[in-house]
Amino acid sequence: MWEIIAWLLFFFFTIALLVLVIYQIMCFADLEFDYWNPFDSADRINYVI
Repeated sequence: MWEIIAWLLFFFFTIALLVLVIYQIMCFADLEFDYWNPFDSADRINYVI
């Protein structure tokens, strides 16, 4: 039973990390295309970290 709980815990933890990485990549893409200035982009990324 503990194996299933541990597997689910790590599965959702991995999904959460993937979502955070995708968010950071989207922030960098917006910064690259000049949708945001560097200070706003750093503020949003640092909020996640």
